[in-house]
Amino acid sequence: TLDSFKLEQRSREIAFEKHIKDMASRLEAMKTELESAKEQLNSSQMKAMMDALTQLPNRGAYDMNLAKEYERYRRYGGELSLLVCDVDKFKKINDNYGHQAGDKVLQLISRQVKKGTRDTDFLSRYGGEEFVVILPETSVNEAQGVAEKIRLQVANSPFHFKGERVQITISCGVASFKKGYRPEQVFDAADRALYVAKESGRNQCHIGKL
Repeated sequence: TLDSFKLEQRSREIAFEKHIKDMASRLEAMKTELESAKEQLNSSQMKAMMDALTQLPNRGAYDMNLAKEYERYRRYGGELSLLVCDVDKFKKINDNYGHQAGDKVLQLISRQVKKGTRDTDFLSRYGGEEFVVILPETSVNEAQGVAEKIRLQVANSPFHFKGERVQITISCGVASFKKGYRPEQVFDAADRALYVAKESGRNQCHIGKL
């Protein structure tokens, strides 16, 4: 009877050890699947936040980054500016040379704007032919200097489409945060300054007032 009990006990122990090993193996497989799912989710989120044509952050990414920078500015103060750029006569480029040329212009400008900004700045394609740059710790005059640098780089960039020289220029509006003003108010000030730049002959930069 004792021998039989020992055999049964040992059999249960072996079965339990096998069960534990199976559970550990399943848990490891679940961990691997979870890590893979996380990587796919992160990749999907990154793609959702990127503009496919220019490979720049899109409007959604801009909104998130601006909210973060505004909170930092609201808590700690300092400087924070916005720069809004728009391609001059972009519709004419599309009408005269086609949308393929328009796409190449947007890619060219995204590269030039990126060259004119710092690693700490946040550049995004806001929509259509409009780009927005968030400039942390940058005064309005410094931001205007950045805008002028970008404007000149774009204007001096040689762009040819099917052997024909195409002159590309941008206009820019600049605005800086002040206490008591919300992000949308600062953006509107920069956007109004952009409109003034367009109405004043294009290929220039203006500072917006809150």
